[in-house]
Amino acid sequence: MKSGAGDKGLFSEMLRLVAESGFRLTLPAAVAVFVFQGLLIGGQETRPPVIKHEPVKAAARGQSVSIRAVVHDPDDAVVSVTLYYAVSKDAAPFKAPMQSLGAGAYVGVIPAGVIADAERFSYYIEAIDQAGLVSETPWYVVKVQSASADRQTAVSGDNGKSSWKKAALVAGVVGAGVAGAVAISQSGGGGSGSGNNPEAGTYSGTATTYVEIPGQPLDYDTNPITIIIDSNGIVSSDNLLEGEHLEGLLIGNDFLLTAQTKGTNYTGEIRYNGTVAGGRITGAIQGTLTTDNSAAGSYSGTFHAVRE
Repeated sequence: MKSGAGDKGLFSEMLRLVAESGFRLTLPAAVAVFVFQGLLIGGQETRPPVIKHEPVKAAARGQSVSIRAVVHDPDDAVVSVTLYYAVSKDAAPFKAPMQSLGAGAYVGVIPAGVIADAERFSYYIEAIDQAGLVSETPWYVVKVQSASADRQTAVSGDNGKSSWKKAALVAGVVGAGVAGAVAISQSGGGGSGSGNNPEAGTYSGTATTYVEIPGQPLDYDTNPITIIIDSNGIVSSDNLLEGEHLEGLLIGNDFLLTAQTKGTNYTGEIRYNGTVAGGRITGAIQGTLTTDNSAAGSYSGTFHAVRE
């Protein structure tokens, strides 16, 4: 049926709305009823990511701190979750990408060395979605006490946007695994405190790394390594990658250590995927690199270690 002005009856029409931001539709009372279905097409989403996070409850001097959160976006995909932390308001905060564990869970690590001499530190979490919309938590302030301290308290900062500038050194590496992601998701995220990890200890062994660059002979190196797992499940090594201190988080029996690399004519990223069980660590080395003339290369190899 074709409708005309003043006609009464039931009509079915299609209405397509395109908006650059929000829109409002006002109709005279008792004249018409519209049922809208579907999605906005061509418009911009207006809802940023949602961050669920339980502030850190403990920070012991000499131990790394893991920061966990659950992030989801009602309209779009989350493209990055970043941890910012600092020990002084007079300095720009450090920046560490948080590792996705799946199920919307993310984890980041504040290295022990950063807070070793600090009385307190501050941190916040930032999430960005595919549309470029940003969400931030408040700053949280955490007191750093000796390892024997019974209790530390996290205090929420103001609820406004983070005011410190973010032009800072990209620092920190994180460990991750799929196991444990569901538990983090259900709890809303949180931070690590004291623990009693059964895999804790010092592990010694070797790593063999292959570097393949197009047009060059295959390069490889075998070197002794030491990997330490502390009681909170923090995994660290000072010699897995020469000249770099790597830290990550043990999730279940798995960990991932990552680092940015730079050679005489290339830059890249190397990843150490490890599994610990029965006092032994086994792992695979993977990664990619790009030469100064844009040729693509790769890292590969294995590492093994036994608890001392």
